[in-house]
Amino acid sequence: MELHRRLGHIAVESARKLVTSGAIVGVELDPGSQEADCNACIFARATRLPIPKVRISPLAQNFRDEVHTDVWGPSTISMRQNRRYFITFMDDTTQYTMTFLLHSKDKTLEAYKTFEVWAITQHHCKAIKVL
Repeated sequence: MELHRRLGHIAVESARKLVTSGAIVGVELDPGSQEADCNACIFARATRLPIPKVRISPLAQNFRDEVHTDVWGPSTISMRQNRRYFITFMDDTTQYTMTFLLHSKDKTLEAYKTFEVWAITQHHCKAIKVL
């Protein structure tokens, strides 16, 4: 078990094979010893239940009821047409996501208006309820 611990908790049988094959010298196996359980190995194999995701508000019922947005940037490397920012719009109901590449952050309102026009024309709604 000492060799098992010193070799990074490898399988006990693998440690035994290393000694019997001569790959490790200076170690004697105790033939009368039984394999004891290693607490570190037992703890490492322990599993836990996944942590449930807690949602404060209920999911939106219809497309455009709730839209999440995020602006990212500036990027250290320019994207297409020297754009260094992007904004995403994600619908809460369908998880449909639309991304716009931006030259600067002041173009976010323009991107939102483009997204809103797209949502209105494609899905026959009056407006986005919650952004």
